Amino acid sequence: MFCASHVGIDMSCADNRFDLGIDNVGLRFRIIMTKDEALKYLRERYTYDPETGAIRHKGRDRVVKGLANNQGYHRIKIGTEKDRIFVLMHRAAWALYYGRWPTEIDHMNGIKTDNRLCNLREVSSCENKKNRVWKWKPNARTGLPGVYYRTTEGRYRVSVGKNLHFRDKYEAFITTILLGRMYE
Repeated sequence: MFCASHVGIDMSCADNRFDLGIDNVGLRFRIIMTKDEALKYLRERYTYDPETGAIRHKGRDRVVKGLANNQGYHRIKIGTEKDRIFVLMHRAAWALYYGRWPTEIDHMNGIKTDNRLCNLREVSSCENKKNRVWKWKPNARTGLPGVYYRTTEGRYRVSVGKNLHFRDKYEAFITTILLGRMYE
């Protein structure tokens, strides 16, 4: 089991630690710090402005920009030069403001770098996946994104939380848009 999530760190490990290891291939990294230690480290060195979403370094009094990961989320390094971990900036912002780590965070407006408190909400994994931004990628057979043809039924299918079936592909596509799918 890989305990690091797709965005860097799995904050829901049962032992309350940042576990950066891989079990299924026998490799194991040492545990760098507990969640409480990471929160203490953040609070000692950083402040968060909920109006602007900026995280500032206390000692240098400058805004921390963070490094973007391959999914567009910015992350911040915490720990010593030898023992450090990356924490996503929206998770760090939540932890700095509320004093606890969130289970999962949703950017309500869909902008991954907008870490204002009014734009962040704690949600379940299922809720967070419902409003993700889908790429505009037309289906090869229908030519429309989000619309699939089921040859067994002779109908077009739209998957938006539950499967909906239509006889006309354009009706299916309009339903996709009306139900709130967003495209890049």
